[in-house]
Amino acid sequence: MSAPHRIDPGVRAVLSAPRGERFTRHRQSALAQMADDPRVRYRQEHGELPHWMKVASRRHDQREVRPVPSPRPAPDDVPPTGPSSPPTRLGRHRRPKRPGWRLLAYGLAVVGGALAHHVSTLLL
Repeated sequence: MSAPHRIDPGVRAVLSAPRGERFTRHRQSALAQMADDPRVRYRQEHGELPHWMKVASRRHDQREVRPVPSPRPAPDDVPPTGPSSPPTRLGRHRRPKRPGWRLLAYGLAVVGGALAHHVSTLLL
């Protein structure tokens, strides 16, 4: 394997700086160049977050937290006792039949009847 690469001392200083202070010099110089921009000026005066977000976070912090009650068990939620058996159908809770096959059968009957009528008139 090759020897580790030498890193520029400026890069090493940036990488070893604590989080949030890595690019402060560059950022300050960029903000000084953009001081005429109204958006940048507003951010420098009022901070990063909009005012409504600060108010919302304060309201969220002050709101009292009520515990959510656990739901009551339903009568049929009890575990089954005795030998396990396959579930029985209590009613006709099935999805309705699709009319596709029925419509196809009627259509074929109509077409077949019309064809038989035309063929029979030609032969007789």
